[in-house]
Amino acid sequence: MWFARRMLSLVGALALAVSITFVLLRALPGDAITAQMRISGASAGSIAERRTALGLDLPPLHQYIDYWIDAARGDLGVSLIDGQPVTDIIMNQLDSTLLLAASALATAAAFGLLLGCAAGLGGFIVSRTARIVIGLAISVPIYWTGTITLFVFAAQLRILPAIDDGTWRGLVLPSAVLGFHTAGAIARVTWATVRATNTADFVRTARGKGLRESHVILSHILRVGLPAILSVIALQAGFLLGGVVVTETLFSRPGVGRLLLSAALGQDYPVVQGIVLWSAFAYSVVQLLFDAANWLIDPRLRTT
Repeated sequence: MWFARRMLSLVGALALAVSITFVLLRALPGDAITAQMRISGASAGSIAERRTALGLDLPPLHQYIDYWIDAARGDLGVSLIDGQPVTDIIMNQLDSTLLLAASALATAAAFGLLLGCAAGLGGFIVSRTARIVIGLAISVPIYWTGTITLFVFAAQLRILPAIDDGTWRGLVLPSAVLGFHTAGAIARVTWATVRATNTADFVRTARGKGLRESHVILSHILRVGLPAILSVIALQAGFLLGGVVVTETLFSRPGVGRLLLSAALGQDYPVVQGIVLWSAFAYSVVQLLFDAANWLIDPRLRTT
């Protein structure tokens, strides 16, 4: 029953995301075909013939139904700009985005847990400093942090490349910047969980037994808050997998985020819809996996 509800939720999220994107894209004037052919000096008749061949002259409802029929067969259409299959275009950029998202999420999870524990369990100076860092991670724009990082480590110190060079060194700065901002939400939830649990009776009992503080934190405090922490990590993972537009653009990395920006600016409908469908699917699957993990960890969920 639990799995069935989650699958229905996944399908509903996919349908809603694609439907909203479909409507918004058609509400904008023009498309990639019209813009390109006008620049090249094509006649109105040639433009109309090309749009007819791609089905862009059909009523929106007809286009919508056709899109879902083709998507169910695994066909996301072709790009209006270069005619390549949308699936191939996304897959060519997917590896880079997955690598960046995975490295940033690992950084964010480790740093977020550390910051949250420091804010909730540290002394006055440590706790205050951790809370300031958490506030910066949440409130400071990622573009500003990325620019400062590039200036310091690439332009001044010259210890890391400013743009992607195809090696691990080119991954350090973007994953660190993205991980820092992603860590803010994880740290905030960890901090709240630790603060709420630290004074519980079972924690005082564990300390009274003489258990090591590290054991108390890991086995008692964090274990209780693990479902909430996993939920926020899952939320951040879904956003990362959806494509990190600012980070990929700032550090000149290939990826789904930059592809989405380029397709949106060029009004390449099929590519934008394909990326939205992929992003919604990735987000829903990640949420499903983390929900399953919470279901296994927390026995209270198995009774609902």
